[in-house]
Amino acid sequence: MKTLMTAGTMLAIIGSPFVLSGCGTPPPRVNNARENQQNGILSANVDVRWIGKKPVYFEYRFIFFDSRGRAINPDGPWTRGDAEPGTVDYLSSNATRPDATDWRLDIRPRS
Repeated sequence: MKTLMTAGTMLAIIGSPFVLSGCGTPPPRVNNARENQQNGILSANVDVRWIGKKPVYFEYRFIFFDSRGRAINPDGPWTRGDAEPGTVDYLSSNATRPDATDWRLDIRPRS
């Protein structure tokens, strides 16, 4: 797993090397990562640009953490996605509990 620090949060690229759909697609680039609180619930939003020359087929999930660094949803569900080269995906999620203070985005090749 490769971890990139982005705006105080983590993006975990799962797979070494990061290979999507067996085509050797390079890891995505994070254009922007932001978070906000609405009604006491942490929300995370990440703009991901896909680079390479072939379509990519991936899964992603957001893991939220409390102030002690413990995962609130360690087995959070994976969401399926696909993208064309050069496009930007806007990935977002909300914490399920008000004690969430941090988050991580995991991206992996679709199984």
